[in-house]
Amino acid sequence: MDNITHTLAGLAVAEAALALRARKEPVSPALGRAAWVASALAQNAPDVDFLYAPITEGPLGYMLHHRGHTHTFVLAPVVAILPFLVARWMQRRSGEAPNRSSDRFLFGLAVLGACLHIAMDAGNNYGVHPFWPLENRWHYGDTMFIVEPSWWLTLAIPLAFTTRVRAGRVEAIRAAGLRFDAIFTRA
Repeated sequence: MDNITHTLAGLAVAEAALALRARKEPVSPALGRAAWVASALAQNAPDVDFLYAPITEGPLGYMLHHRGHTHTFVLAPVVAILPFLVARWMQRRSGEAPNRSSDRFLFGLAVLGACLHIAMDAGNNYGVHPFWPLENRWHYGDTMFIVEPSWWLTLAIPLAFTTRVRAGRVEAIRAAGLRFDAIFTRA
């Protein structure tokens, strides 16, 4: 999947998790923003494999390493650490002291984001090998294209209407709109 789709999925998961948490206790704006960041970054974090692709020369390096080790469930918690730390830093910078409950919530969102990224990538014809090192077989669904505009609308429109953050509404609509403009306009 493309990074816009992964980001929108992360934002949707964060909104759903925040709504569930709000049923039990009030959610501060700082935690809400941190949850959005943790989930959106973690949804994109497995794609950092491009950083170590050059260890194998030429275009083959990228093909060998993309959707490799960072796209495995074993390493999903490791991949989730940086998005969690960034979100925690944002929460602290907003003047709210992180606590054990918010840390568990944010890290859980980050791990869920990394795992959902793997599952979404398994839905197209390129696939992933998510159970490495236990199994090195590639799994693929061949059910969706890597860039899927229908997901942009499916995720962006509900986000635009349900989010409590005005900037989030604008960004969700803009993300879907800009991507459609790029597809349907000819140079």
